[in-house]
Amino acid sequence: MVKKIKTKKRARGENKEAQFDAILDEAMDLFVKRGPYGFGMRALARRLDMSEANLYNYVESKRELWIAVRMKHYQAYQDEFNELVESHEGDFIDFCIKWAELYLEFASSNYKRFQMMNFVPAPPSEKEGKLEQSYRPFEFIKQGIQLLQDAVDREEIKSVKAPALFYYFYSVCLGAAKAEADMRIREKILEPYEFNSGRFDASQFRQYILRELKDRLEQLRL
Repeated sequence: MVKKIKTKKRARGENKEAQFDAILDEAMDLFVKRGPYGFGMRALARRLDMSEANLYNYVESKRELWIAVRMKHYQAYQDEFNELVESHEGDFIDFCIKWAELYLEFASSNYKRFQMMNFVPAPPSEKEGKLEQSYRPFEFIKQGIQLLQDAVDREEIKSVKAPALFYYFYSVCLGAAKAEADMRIREKILEPYEFNSGRFDASQFRQYILRELKDRLEQLRL
């Protein structure tokens, strides 16, 4: 008689965590495709083959769902940024270029999450759930401004208005990420940008943006 091989059961907490991740992934797809008003919790539950009542065991409202999705991906970005800060060796100008590269790569590697983080507005809610009550912003803009100000204070770069400089670079990178995504879509449907000098693809565009940013940053050296 062949003995049945016993399999180790996953802990209940692990199953719940995996289910929550699946909820967030499906929710992100719906938020990006239909916007904050284009779907309901019942539609999301059907996608996940679960009851609407069970879905509400994970989040109390669609607004909380929006917060949870963004928290997941902002944390992923924050983890990558922290790793860059800890591992960087070199001057502040070099760090800023690596920072821009990280931002653009983060956007292109999963553009839906980038859209969710930057372009999908929050749905309204009549009540504030526990997740929203406990939520604390990641404040990556404040963090970026502080890094620039610290570099000025350490006399690593010329004296500048840190908020204005940060928003300049942030707007360039945000727009570049959007433009790069549009270019990749055109490449997929065989409508690349072509000029007299030949094709201009997303990879070339990114390198151009990084060169331009580096030239601008070099002007800040003391």
